[in-house]
Amino acid sequence: MIVNKYIINSKIGKGQFGQIYKGKYKKTNEDIAIKFELVDSEIKLLKHETTILNYLFHKGSRNTPHVYWYGIYKKYYGLIMPYYDCTLDDYLLQNHLSKNDIVKLTSKMITILETIHNMGVIHRDLKPQNFMMKDHEIFLIDFGLSTIFVDEDLKHIEPKNESTFIIGTPKFISLHIHNGKDASRRDDIISLMYLYLFMINGLSLPWENVEDRDDEYTPHHILHFKNQERKRKKEQLQESIYENTIEKKVFDYIYSIEYKEPPLYQWLIETLNESE
Repeated sequence: MIVNKYIINSKIGKGQFGQIYKGKYKKTNEDIAIKFELVDSEIKLLKHETTILNYLFHKGSRNTPHVYWYGIYKKYYGLIMPYYDCTLDDYLLQNHLSKNDIVKLTSKMITILETIHNMGVIHRDLKPQNFMMKDHEIFLIDFGLSTIFVDEDLKHIEPKNESTFIIGTPKFISLHIHNGKDASRRDDIISLMYLYLFMINGLSLPWENVEDRDDEYTPHHILHFKNQERKRKKEQLQESIYENTIEKKVFDYIYSIEYKEPPLYQWLIETLNESE
């Protein structure tokens, strides 16, 4: 038991830098999720995630987790938050969604992004495993790689020099990130539209040749080849696959967004709804 309030039950997952357990809030018998990260871990994400989640919640975000508790438990940092029914990944496998259902779901996800972007936060790792379902509502989780994109004066932070280090899941990152650019609001939106394609294409993408969950175990030169192959196929998408369709219209727009430019969230929702 943690601080005599939170009961640890069963392990439900493992991330690259920690473990996740299901538990109970003793006072209310409510299910909770508990994330653990070793105190001596080289990469510390939980404190950063806790800070972002508390900030978003206090600003009024309700489709992102609120924090029950954060602190040290034995040799771990621990973060306790709500427990959700399932990931979007599992939800898609368990339910057959119509195009109309997918458009409605994507519209909700766009609204969530608009909310956190308006609060100065970009997520930087959108994928089916980082959206959760509960009582037919969708939530965005896992803010360990997220960042604030505005400075103290609420001005958009200038881009840094190009980098070969990729942040995010290669299957869903934008071409800008593949090309070493810093992430901004446009890249969250592009990743979300790749997720939309993933759903309407029967849970696959044109550049999907391996499971991304294996990438962390793949030798560097093979991982580089895979990323280059994905990049090439993403570029091909712009020219061929969805020519003269609503999807082509959407992708032409999202890849025209400048680094500091706010996306037209409502335009995207309205345009996607034209395809129903």
